[in-house]
Amino acid sequence: MAREQNAPDEGAFSFLPGVESGKLRDVIRGLEFRTTKLLLRDRREPIDWTGPLLAGIHRDVFGKFFPEHSGICRRGEALFGDRAGPAPEQLDALLQQLVLEIRSHLAEVHAEANPETQGDLAFTFAAIDHAEMLRIHPFIDGNGRWARIATTAFLYDCGFPVGSIVRKAGKAEYVAALNRCMDNREPGDLANILLRGYLDVLKRRNQLR
Repeated sequence: MAREQNAPDEGAFSFLPGVESGKLRDVIRGLEFRTTKLLLRDRREPIDWTGPLLAGIHRDVFGKFFPEHSGICRRGEALFGDRAGPAPEQLDALLQQLVLEIRSHLAEVHAEANPETQGDLAFTFAAIDHAEMLRIHPFIDGNGRWARIATTAFLYDCGFPVGSIVRKAGKAEYVAALNRCMDNREPGDLANILLRGYLDVLKRRNQLR
């Protein structure tokens, strides 16, 4: 089976024949924004987080242009950075476990009465789940956008409408924190990056008022 590998910094699915990623990048970004906006219309309960929800996020962003690949687990090897994703036959079980963890994490946040502790839990769990989404790397491509949208929706369900997961200038810091979380399950630095994004949004909103 052919190796499925992302072409770095050229846009989602740029490795596919006939894809002119420069023309598609802005359109995909708009679909990402639309999908996120729709997910933030209503808050979900833990039971609402399902495998179809996660697959649907990917499909809503990429389905128009890549229907054969969107929302469908990859059937080949995945390489990203210097990593290899889990084998394709492991993906269904890993995604099922991810759904259970997201549900458990969201329920724990909802059950916490102390607002400060609740915030700590929300961003820590968001970091853990975000890193696991990318470690699993379930789709042939577009995993980064998918994980960002899902993490934004999770934090919204926790009561925190977060901003950008990572800004371009902070990408190296983000990748280093992501690797620590994936390798050692040390979510602190990644959680702080997510929290900074949330606080930046609050600051900008206050400046606009």
